[in-house]
Amino acid sequence: MPDQYSAASASNPSLTQKLTDLRSLLSTQKTVILVTHAPNGRLHGRVMAIAEITKDWKFFFIYDRESYKEQEVDNDFHVNISIDAMAYNKGWASIAGKANLFQEDQLPRGYSKAVQPHRQGVVCRQG
Repeated sequence: MPDQYSAASASNPSLTQKLTDLRSLLSTQKTVILVTHAPNGRLHGRVMAIAEITKDWKFFFIYDRESYKEQEVDNDFHVNISIDAMAYNKGWASIAGKANLFQEDQLPRGYSKAVQPHRQGVVCRQG
């Protein structure tokens, strides 16, 4: 009798279904882990709340410009976002990409108005 993991690995969902499932998983999470590279090369992960995920999979985070995130992204723009919902049997995800830093006046057109009142920096992770 196959277990749930064997059954899941035997299924072959389409890319569209996988992305739909990922967006659904992300919508249930209050926080994710954003991992950057410190100037000394070490990985640095921290819990972040996602401000927005666009239709084309750009992730926006609001952060305090006094933190090390800006320095770390300037040093190496490769980042990773990790989601762990295994405690609720909903799965996990690890998303690698490249980050761009934006000031409020540089935000791309169409960003969420929820970000507008904040004067802090925003990191946009592109998939």
